[in-house]
Amino acid sequence: MNRPYPGAAILILSAIVVGWVGMANAASVRQVGFDELVQTSELIFRGRAVEAQSRASSDGRSIVTDVWFDVRETYKGIAPGGRLRLVFAGGEHRGMAMKVHGLRLPTVGEEGVYFVEQLERPQVNPLFGWDQGHYLVRRDAAGVGRVFTSDGIAVVAAARTDSPAQVQLSQGIPAGVTIDRTAAAGTALGLADFASTIRSTHAAQLEEAR
Repeated sequence: MNRPYPGAAILILSAIVVGWVGMANAASVRQVGFDELVQTSELIFRGRAVEAQSRASSDGRSIVTDVWFDVRETYKGIAPGGRLRLVFAGGEHRGMAMKVHGLRLPTVGEEGVYFVEQLERPQVNPLFGWDQGHYLVRRDAAGVGRVFTSDGIAVVAAARTDSPAQVQLSQGIPAGVTIDRTAAAGTALGLADFASTIRSTHAAQLEEAR
């Protein structure tokens, strides 16, 4: 599958805060395809956010929030142990706050599937494509996991799809992921099917690279 713009999904990042300022401007994030979402993510896992703590960044010029996850399943890559920390820009610390517009932090208690771009390099948002790499898992009455976007809209299908040939700004979902705002929660795509699509996409990419 073709990737017209390799690397990070960020197109433009307006001046990020210098010093203790209240608001950082949002990045303009291009829409990626499901194929690129899988290919570019170093780690894809299902887990539960269990703790979040804001602090000053290492240079003392901004605020970041550490979010810890209990990793339940890994679909691509290797998670460093059963507990994983991801660092997001923004948060509240010692009476001061910084918010990056458009950045949705995982909330403590949520179960989700997370596409992590890189584990070692600090980023404003470690999830590839921002909301495009952030999905909620909710359990139906029978205990079956079902997949929703980070803002709670039902995902009803996911399939290998190229990134758009012409750059388009993201609306929160990658090309190849279909949502339905009117779907009943019990009809959202099953977690097992979503995981299978991720794994088969990754396997196909490895085969194509040989």
